[in-house]
Parts: sequence; C-alpha cells; structure tokens
Amino acid sequence: MVAYGIFYTLLAGNQTVASLAAEKIGPAQFATLPIVAMFAGAILVVVPASFIMERYGRRAGFVIGGLAGAAAGALGWAGIRYKSYPFFVLGGFALGVFDDFSDYLRCAPFLRTHGWGGCERAGAAAFWSG
Repeated sequence: MVAYGIFYTLLAGNQTVASLAAEKIGPAQFATLPIVAMFAGAILVVVPASFIMERYGRRAGFVIGGLAGAAAGALGWAGIRYKSYPFFVLGGFALGVFDDFSDYLRCAPFLRTHGWGGCERAGAAAFWSG
C-alpha cells in the first residue's frame, strides 16, 4: 500500500506542476495539454493493460508500467530541459500509461489471499461505500 500512496502523490504533484511548467515552455492557451495527454494515455491503455496483466502476470505488468513511468520522467525532463513542448506532452501520455499499470497496486494485498476475485470484491466494496 505504500507504493500505491507514493503513486497517487506523484499524480497529484504532476497535476499541480505540469500546467505551470507547460505554460513556461509552450503556448499558454495549451498549458493543460500535458494533463489531458495523461488522461488520454490512461483511457487508451486501460484495456490493453488489463489483458497484459491477465495473460503475462502482475510482475510483467508492473515492469511495463515502471518502464512507462521512467519514460514519462525522461520525456518530461527532456521537455523542460530543452524547452520542447511535444516531449513534455508525450511525457504526460507516458504518465497515463504508468497510471494504468500502477492502479493494479491497489489489488496487490488481495491477490495473495483471494486471487483476482478478491480484488474485484474489494474494488466493488470501495466503489459502493463511496
């Protein structure tokens, strides 16, 4: 659960800082485009991520997600360092891919004892409890 907390802290920090950084390196009217790209990446990869996790296992999925997170950091850094707005936006997209795979960290405590069914029950309980 610590990894999941760190993951969500990262996302909150990104949403706070990304638009400020994008405004400095790109057109001000598109300052929130890296955040939109993050959500687009999350939307486009959610189904393939679940298929990868089911077919190849959690470990492979977390490795792919970690690589996407590293790519997001590298692209974001390059975008800021070289004032490349497209790199910065691509970094946001890669962060969305990282988001999809990292969301499965919420299931990790339940997978050992209950399998995937336990994660689904825990997710349903969290959804319905508000």
